[in-house]
Formats: sequence, structure tokens, C-alpha cells
Amino acid sequence: MVELKSYRNGLVIKTSPEGSFESVMEDVAAKFRDNAGFFGEEQIAVSFAGRELSLDEEFELVRVIEDNSRLRIRCVAGLDDERIAVFDRALERADYERMRDSFLTADIRHKSVTCGEKVTSDRSLVVLGDVEKGASIVTDGDLYCFGALMGYVSAGNDMQKDHKVVALTFSPEHLDISGIIYRPGKETGLGFGFGKQKGGKIARAGIGDRIIVSPMTRQMFDTLGEAD
Repeated sequence: MVELKSYRNGLVIKTSPEGSFESVMEDVAAKFRDNAGFFGEEQIAVSFAGRELSLDEEFELVRVIEDNSRLRIRCVAGLDDERIAVFDRALERADYERMRDSFLTADIRHKSVTCGEKVTSDRSLVVLGDVEKGASIVTDGDLYCFGALMGYVSAGNDMQKDHKVVALTFSPEHLDISGIIYRPGKETGLGFGFGKQKGGKIARAGIGDRIIVSPMTRQMFDTLGEAD
């Protein structure tokens, strides 16, 4: 028997201590094969629980997961808070470095996008102002809004799953990333709704068809600052 549970940047895979390791591999293969459409194409961490596994057995299960889904395993982490925190920091750094690269090549809008306006970009877009309610942003890449995000946003239209929408105040009337629609309350990792969110937020496509919204961190500001 195999149970899956999501946590932050990855999955916990709980396997039964009963039966042979070969039967565990078959169960894992079936679980990920049956849910391949739900998971989509992601790079994640995994942690194993339940059955005691050797390092070689962990590597075998990673191979089985990748062979039976479109997932790519970036790390096998322990479940203790310290190891998860170290891994999360490494993932964040990698994410922010990719964001810095997209930021450097982004189109720049030097003023707010007002009601009734539509701005499009075939790469990432930086808005030095607000995106007002009734305004529209359509971009193939990321969106960085250095103001209040209140309008219609469709980002990641190249359909890659690693795109993000960043705003200093987060209150979009519509948001989709890579074709995944943000539904407040149901699909946000921290339960944020469409209410006015101050303090800076990052929205990204998560595992499966859901948008995760989380606070911006100092590390993100530092990394983008290195682009100056």
C-alpha cells in the first residue's frame, strides 16, 4: 500500500513495511502512473516514510517514479524540520535565480496599467506601478508587479509550469498561470483569498492543477537586487 501526501515543495511517500520490495515498487509505479495527469510536469522533492529503505532502494523508487510520471525528483529529503528547511532554502535559491534571469530579460512597463488597458508580452513583464481593476496583463513569462495587482492576469502562456506572478499587494480579479486558474480558498497553499494581500506575495503553479500563493521572502529581494 502506498500513500501520498504533499508538503511544501514536495511529496511524502509512505510505503507499507509489509511484503517484498518488488511489490512496493509495483505499487509505487501504479500509484504514479494512475495519477500522472494530476501531477503534471514538475520538479519536486520526495521523502519516504513507513518502510525502512536503504539508499539503493530509495534510488530505485526515484527511478520508478520518474519512469511512471512526468515528475523529476530534485532531492530525496528526510522528514525532520532541519533537513526540510535546508532543502527548501536550496529550492528557493534555485527558483529565485531563475526569476532573476527572467527579470533581466523582461519587458518593462514604467507606469501603472489603468482600467481598460491591455498589456501583452511574449516574455516576462515588469510593471513599475499598479495593475488596476479592469486592466489586463497577458504574458508568456512571469509577471512582476511593483505595486497593487488588482486586474486580470494571464501569465505563463508558453505553458511551462515554472512561471510566477509577484506583487507587492495581491488582489487580482482573475489570475491564471500556465492555464491553471487561481480559485481563492480552494487551491492556495496558505489559504489566501482575493482579499487585499499586503507585504508581497508570489503565486505559482503547484503540484496538480492548483495555484499556490506564499509570502515573498528577503532572499527574493536580495536575488533580484543582484540583477541591478
